[in-house]
Amino acid sequence: MAAFESTAQAAEYAMLAFKKMHELKIPATPENYTIWYKWAAKSDVELVHFIDHLLETGEEFDENCCETIYHNYIEHDEQIIQANHKLETTLQLIVQSLDGADAKTEDYADALVDFNRTLSTLDEDHIELSKMVSSLTQKTVEFAKQNKELQETVQQSHKEMKELRENLEAARESALTDALTGIANRKSFEQILNNAQHECEEKQQPLCLMMLDIDHFKKFNDTHGHRFGDKVLQLVAKTIQSCLEEGETVARYGGEEFSVIAPNLDLKRAKKLADRICRTIAAQEIVKKSTSERIGSVTISIGVGQYRPNEALGDLVQRADMALYSAKDQGRNRAVTEEEMAKAA
Repeated sequence: MAAFESTAQAAEYAMLAFKKMHELKIPATPENYTIWYKWAAKSDVELVHFIDHLLETGEEFDENCCETIYHNYIEHDEQIIQANHKLETTLQLIVQSLDGADAKTEDYADALVDFNRTLSTLDEDHIELSKMVSSLTQKTVEFAKQNKELQETVQQSHKEMKELRENLEAARESALTDALTGIANRKSFEQILNNAQHECEEKQQPLCLMMLDIDHFKKFNDTHGHRFGDKVLQLVAKTIQSCLEEGETVARYGGEEFSVIAPNLDLKRAKKLADRICRTIAAQEIVKKSTSERIGSVTISIGVGQYRPNEALGDLVQRADMALYSAKDQGRNRAVTEEEMAKAA
């Protein structure tokens, strides 16, 4: 159960998962349950989209199909990270054990050397015993050397595993970031919105979503080229980010469209934030560096929707998107809420 899920929510997801598995005659194995629990909880957007597509096309969820889903969407993403954490922990324990063994071996070797020195002062009856102890001392020293080399090898492996884990985590973070603007991408947006929904329901707090679109963006690309259009996208993303408070997230939804997830804001406060974003962006003067040509300003239209308890997130996105189109219809360079859109209709 995810940290933001209540016991009641988890039970509801579990019942929905088992019901769907029974309906599709899918064996109730731990792996299959994991797949359908994630589908019911909508905790993995890509998995949900893939399964919904299979459901729409009437695909049979046989053993091979379920194994493929588990491998592609759960095992590969989760177990590799967990395995590396576990292996790193194991290596740490090995290093600690070798440290202790190395110290004990050195103590043992020192004791044998002292014992051999004592024997060397005794009469000839002890010569053979002294030779045996000398031989054992030598072997102990050799073992200590091998133990030290093994310890260094394990420590190097531990370092490499730590670097590998950091690289894997960096790769996961990179997969959730838009390469052009440096803000959250569509996949990250869906995960953050899903988390925000659960938190808003659990804490009984408001949640608003904004859909934002650059006005006449195609004109920028057609007139000044795609590289200039990319600069405009970067400027808009940076400007939106500068208007947000902690806990609020801007993401590139696709093309010239952005989204803002605003937890703890009701529709009235979210509208004020959207208006401030519009004003701040419109105040930015765009200059083409290659020619010093003053292009003017870019404007943005925004639609704002507020989450309704127990609704599907797709409905929230649709309402905010419709409010965005209403802002376009009303002349652009403005923010329109779902309430204002309803009144204007």
